[in-house]
Amino acid sequence: MYRSLRAYPGLYPAPSGDWIVTRYSDIRAVLKDTSFLNGNRLRWLERGASEFPERYDVFQSILKAVSPFLVFQNGHYHQALRKFISAEWNTLSIGTVIEENIIHLWPSDSLFDLAPIAMQLPAKVMCDVMGIPEADFKKLEQLSHKMIMAFDLYLSFRNLSVVKETANAFLAYFQQLIEAKEQAPDDSLISKLIRHPLPDGVSRYDLLSNLFFLFISGVETTASLICHGVWHLSTRDFLPKLAADPTRISSAVEECLRFDPPAQLVARYATRDTTIAGTEIAKGDSLTICLASANRDESVYEEADRFSLDRDFSKHLAFSHGAHYCLGDWLARLEFSAVLSHIVKKKSFRVMSAPVWRPNLSVRSIQSLMVTQT
Repeated sequence: MYRSLRAYPGLYPAPSGDWIVTRYSDIRAVLKDTSFLNGNRLRWLERGASEFPERYDVFQSILKAVSPFLVFQNGHYHQALRKFISAEWNTLSIGTVIEENIIHLWPSDSLFDLAPIAMQLPAKVMCDVMGIPEADFKKLEQLSHKMIMAFDLYLSFRNLSVVKETANAFLAYFQQLIEAKEQAPDDSLISKLIRHPLPDGVSRYDLLSNLFFLFISGVETTASLICHGVWHLSTRDFLPKLAADPTRISSAVEECLRFDPPAQLVARYATRDTTIAGTEIAKGDSLTICLASANRDESVYEEADRFSLDRDFSKHLAFSHGAHYCLGDWLARLEFSAVLSHIVKKKSFRVMSAPVWRPNLSVRSIQSLMVTQT
């Protein structure tokens, strides 16, 4: 499908009214251009609140919960909040935490479903990093899976109530956790963040909202990367090659990100009239940006549909580009690398059946993936 869309002259007009952007050069240009803003999901919620008054409270509740998310913000507010969080986030040293959790969570059974393990690992790591009690781990893991629907560009009305309830549960939980950290500070990320003065224009509620954004974004996409990656590497017989030469694990991680990224789509809207690939874009128009298509663009990657560890991986857009480049790219890479290092030590490890996929367009993820190990 992406190949056909890339061959379409100009941008493809979707029935939804969005412009579909699929070519690497166009996508990179849009993501770098500050006149294209993030926040399509917020605009959709605002429109829903006005057009469907019988559901006004639901739309407004979700809007209040997710509006401060970094992923939906732009300009000075986005830069200030991102810098504030990054000051502590980028200094985390968690290699040992990841290794310990892999050993603790990895099953000894010869046959098991990898998908729950792939979800539990990043959830447990985020709990350890943020100072979340062990007893709350499972609850937050389940909430995270429900909340990811809010990032889907084509969220249906039937999911709205679930997103509302989940968002409110997250907010209530992190509010209690912040209060507990204020009474008994520790060395967790949350304690470190709340002891610093907030940047101008950033409220206490904004920080609260972004704590649960950090949790869900640190769990869902990493879990997807682990499952996607293991599936592609196993079915293409690359795991024995990595076992023979573990120095190639980093290349394997990058090719998995390029070949089948967890975040398939992101969105932008235009703040001015402009032209992209010969297509006239009006101020206010929405664009669906297909990151996965950019990573398979034949003008950038020779034999782009072939899985290969011998590429220039510096170009891929799996973590987006520009001001909204993924804050947790380094953590996802660390966790997947650690999982691959663990797997390739097995005498035998292979996928036993085709994956079962979750019904989500923006974040492509696997619900079940049966594997065997000895």
